[in-house]
Amino acid sequence: MKNFICKAVISSVSASIIFGIGASVSAVSGNKPINIYLAGDSTVKDYSKIGYWMDGKADSEGSWGEFLQYFFDKNKVKIFNYAQGGRSTRSFMNEPPRYDAIKKNIKDGDYLFIQFGHNDTSINLERGVFLGEPDENGIYPSIPGVKNKDGLYPNPVQDEDGKRNIEESGTYKWYLKQYVDMAKSSGAIPVIITPVSRLQFDNNGIIKPHHDENGTDEKDRKNGYVIAAKQVAEEQDVMLIDFFEISKSLYESLYKVDRGVSKNFSPLAKQLFNVADNTHHDKVGGYIMSELMVLELQKTGFEDIASGIKIPGGFTSVTDTGDIGLMVNGAGQPSPYMTNGAQGGYTKEINERMSNIIRDYMYQIEKNIKKS
Repeated sequence: MKNFICKAVISSVSASIIFGIGASVSAVSGNKPINIYLAGDSTVKDYSKIGYWMDGKADSEGSWGEFLQYFFDKNKVKIFNYAQGGRSTRSFMNEPPRYDAIKKNIKDGDYLFIQFGHNDTSINLERGVFLGEPDENGIYPSIPGVKNKDGLYPNPVQDEDGKRNIEESGTYKWYLKQYVDMAKSSGAIPVIITPVSRLQFDNNGIIKPHHDENGTDEKDRKNGYVIAAKQVAEEQDVMLIDFFEISKSLYESLYKVDRGVSKNFSPLAKQLFNVADNTHHDKVGGYIMSELMVLELQKTGFEDIASGIKIPGGFTSVTDTGDIGLMVNGAGQPSPYMTNGAQGGYTKEINERMSNIIRDYMYQIEKNIKKS
């Protein structure tokens, strides 16, 4: 049963991956490492005590961005994770310590990984960004934001009559394009990453559409921000990693093999997430998502980055309470008895299933390394 579970998860995820659109990638000459800059929200943020915005204190959440550096030889690839919780494409640009820092430091041959969408959906809030209405062909608008007297892009506002300040506040596609343009202007390579899925099952174990403007009727939801991100990648001829589909497929695969499932809840899939919500991963979930990102980077189009991939050395990731969120040995494998103090729900069976998933993904990564 154990092997069946792992194989089912892997085959489902592999079948759902979209590898990229258009752009070709050229390797950097010389011995200098390639820098990968991460611009994103809380689902990308580094929650370890060495994270940029953590002030030396770890938190219980985890993300793919937190663990990505463990998979790279620092002499070949360096990760600079500027992602911060609560940020959208617009609000991130309004904060110089983040957007301007990347703009100042990114250079020819570097990469900019861009993943936003979770907070952009929050219309009428400081973090939100309008999506806008698609045309008859389903193409979402790209309306420029206009800075106010304070030099900031204004919040999206919709009054009781439905009137919007969209001509001043701008739209998601336009803001996303600014990151693409910023990277290209420095000779860097932009990569658009669709927002990871939340854990929102219907009664049949299928993830419901949810990346749409808040207030959208359930019948009208279609993951508009995911669609818009793909459109920008195609229109700008840049690489795309469809992490929404990858994460969605993983959750649905776990639901299918979960013997404890009940209607729209899977205890097994929930173990990927922080106990407080169904948006943020825990340390185990963040590590697994990082493995999936690495597997993507081993695909065609990222050869220069892939050359720096290695099996992680041993490390321990702790939570805000000091409990062990994840322990990995020198072969990149989880310890036999992982614990998660914040989650508190691990049984031996679930622990073994999660450990097997991590091991099987790591086997694929190692196999790809040997092929290169």
